[in-house]
Amino acid sequence: MHTRFKPSIGVRNNARGKARWPDWFVRPVVEWIASRAKIDHDFQVHIKNPSRVSRIRGRAELGGHYCNITHHRRANREDWIDHRFTWSPSYVVNGPIESVVFLLAHEIFHLSSEGRRAFHVHNKPSQSGGEFRTNEWAYGTLKAFRSEWPRMRVRIIDKIRRERVTAKRRVEREQQHLAIKKTTAYKRSQAEAALARWESKRRRCDTFIVKYKRKLRALAAAETRAARKAAS
Repeated sequence: MHTRFKPSIGVRNNARGKARWPDWFVRPVVEWIASRAKIDHDFQVHIKNPSRVSRIRGRAELGGHYCNITHHRRANREDWIDHRFTWSPSYVVNGPIESVVFLLAHEIFHLSSEGRRAFHVHNKPSQSGGEFRTNEWAYGTLKAFRSEWPRMRVRIIDKIRRERVTAKRRVEREQQHLAIKKTTAYKRSQAEAALARWESKRRRCDTFIVKYKRKLRALAAAETRAARKAAS
């Protein structure tokens, strides 16, 4: 049975302090966008630390394996307009979350096969046309995110709660184990087990000692017989 290849997605989040987007938010969003873009190869998203709140940047390798973005957690870019060409439409974006989702969708789409083909119209390269199609796809993804986010948020919160419960139980088990190791009964059982192992090794050693003593006596007897035979 053929199974679809699942790409490995790396997320490097180098933003610091108040500029940093939480990892529990970034990774699920990146994975969701990548599934929509149908990316079938490994890639990495690098989130850089912005020098100021208003600095919003993105860069990606067409059809490649990396992209990077710069977006402060408090940055709120309400209207996205691509100023590289004058006829760019304005995309309405509400709040920092939608803003970073739009930017991630734009850059991640560049990595896909469809994103690479978007820059060629009738076998001719078109920078403005490619960026326009990428923006349209990113805005469509943002619209889908608006309806998906409530369910995604519930899944993320449930996952965080499960991980916290699992970590708490792990700590409790470790503490219980440490408490048991300090009891006299545990120390006695460990000492008895060690004594049994050494006694077993001693019995095994005694067996080998008897075996090789017999072998040495047999060799000595054989040497004696050979000497007598040579003397006669």
